[in-house]
Formats: sequence, C-alpha cells, structure tokens
Amino acid sequence: TTLLCQDGPGFYPRQSLHAWHRDTDAEALELDGRPHLLLASASQRPVLFQWLGGRFERRTDIPEAEDVYATRHFQAGGDVFLCLTRYIGDSMVMRWDGSMFRLLQQLPSRGAHVFQPLLIARDQLAILGSDFAFSQVFHLEPDKGLLEPLQELGPPALVAPRAFAHITIAGRCFLFAACFKGPTQIYQHHELDLSA
Repeated sequence: TTLLCQDGPGFYPRQSLHAWHRDTDAEALELDGRPHLLLASASQRPVLFQWLGGRFERRTDIPEAEDVYATRHFQAGGDVFLCLTRYIGDSMVMRWDGSMFRLLQQLPSRGAHVFQPLLIARDQLAILGSDFAFSQVFHLEPDKGLLEPLQELGPPALVAPRAFAHITIAGRCFLFAACFKGPTQIYQHHELDLSA
C-alpha cells in the first residue's frame, strides 16, 4: 500500500506503508486530535498508522481481528467506534479507549462485505450486509453503548450488498443499497411512535 501525494498535474508516490500485498481497505480517522489511517488486510490484523512528522508511522494493530475485509468508523457520545467487516466469522464493533481499540461486541456475519455506520435523522445506525443471510440494521443504544438489532432489510432480500448510502431530499431520508448480484434497492426511512 502506497501513500500518494499531489504534485502539480498528478499524483506521485510519497510513502510505502508496509510490504504486505493483500490490503483490502483503508479508513482515515482522527484519534486524540491526530490524523490516523487504518489498513485492513486479508493477510494480517488491521494496522493503525498515526500521522507524525509528515508521514504515517505504525502505531498499533488490532488484536483478535484476523481476516477483516473492510473497516468503517463513527463517533457517538464522545467515543470513536469501529465497525470491522468479516466475510467468515463474526463482524466486530470496537471502541477506542485512548490507546487502542477494544472489542465491544461481535455480530454474526454470513458472507459480509459491508458493515456501514450511518447517521440518519438523529439515529446512529449500522447496517451489516451479508451474502448468505438477511442484511441487518442495528441501532446504537446510547445507554448501553451497544448496537441492538432494529430490522432486517427486505423483502425482497438484498442480493450480495456491497454499499449503503443515505440521502435526504425534501425532508425525506432514503437509503440506497448497491448490490453485486442484483439491482440497487432504495428504502425510505420512517419513524414510528410506539409509545401509544
């Protein structure tokens, strides 16, 4: 994996991050007021790099997180959370404790390629898209600090989801689900008052 730098009309190599050749994803994030970069790899645990002196320096890896396909982060209540997608095994939610990411919970994955956090209408959600099971929407419970199941996406079932994105148009929130083996599906977000 190589960091590129814009210089004039193009981009040029600036720094080689490490010698592994099976990196699958990169996520830029800020921890403790400093820029960081997290690399996921099929051949090693995710590695966290910190920006120091004009270059990324290895800070730590994430223990007990082998075979991570993708990584995304979100912030809630002053904490930084990490969603680690695993195709085989359980996907994981971790929380930054000031020195490293610690395991918070594991969620069953059945061929997952995407575990996408989204903030929709004041709700912190995370969607775990699986190839061999229904894709699940989770809601962050602020009191517990855990992701709780909210709903399954479908019917019709999503076929090999690869990305989720939301947009707001005229006050209405929509969720787009891009699929590898099927059409992109669009859902509308509705809030239901169940207090009555």
